[in-house]
Amino acid sequence: MGSLVYFITLIALLCLCSLMNKAEANQFKIVGGFDANISDAPYTASLRWVHREAHALGSGHFCSGTIIKNRIILTAAHCLYKRSPTDVSVVVGFKYLSRVWPTMKKLRISYWTYHEKYNNKKRAVFDIGLIFTIENIEPVDGAVAYLPLNTWKISTGTECLLSGWARIDHKTRDNANCLQALWQRIMDKEMCFRIIHRPGVLCTDSGSPIGASYGDSGGPLRCNNKLAGVIFATNFRGIALYVDVRAFVGWIEQRISSGIMPLGSFCIGRHVVLAISICVASFCKSGTLDSN
Repeated sequence: MGSLVYFITLIALLCLCSLMNKAEANQFKIVGGFDANISDAPYTASLRWVHREAHALGSGHFCSGTIIKNRIILTAAHCLYKRSPTDVSVVVGFKYLSRVWPTMKKLRISYWTYHEKYNNKKRAVFDIGLIFTIENIEPVDGAVAYLPLNTWKISTGTECLLSGWARIDHKTRDNANCLQALWQRIMDKEMCFRIIHRPGVLCTDSGSPIGASYGDSGGPLRCNNKLAGVIFATNFRGIALYVDVRAFVGWIEQRISSGIMPLGSFCIGRHVVLAISICVASFCKSGTLDSN
């Protein structure tokens, strides 16, 4: 019996690895999900190629992320690997990829970073990154919100919400125009480890060929109203793999508090600079008059 279980686990691992190697790192989707309102997942962000967006709204979407604080998006490292922040923008506060939404906001990227131990050839390990935006991300009721990080162990069977803009069928290359969401259950931690043999990973199993697949990596898995996972891999039998956010809370907080954002991210608006210049000039003039 033990040999049979080992054999089945080995076959599942080989199949999963094969799928991961054949897939592009930035392509995952939600299959069998439901059309969601932005209020269902207002923390979900879209990463987009700037040059493609110039031709058609929504056509540049290639990864997702999660708003965790003002100006800070959490995503997968492979979404950032060998790319330039100047070529990518972040869009929040919308429901449809190809439509202008009243609360939609396009954000320029000041800086991004991913885990120093991330290895693109071993994507299951340390596949986590942070994006720092130039503009503020202000909460908007029902449209834009921060999702706090999970710091507790997630119990087996916990229902969690996966969200993102996704292909709704395995046979098509087109992303869903509407925000998609799907409830998933957390797999047993030991079974998850048998599948991936990597620490710091959460697994969900929908039990059927629905759930995450190619089209929306970097997206959030919300458990108990906290950000529990960042999707990085999947297969067509409904098993999805996520970076366990709980294992990286220390790294995330250290990166945020270390002040690694360059000065460019703190650029002051021209109207503020003008006001300061006028104030300084007035002060200098006043000082000159007094000295006379």
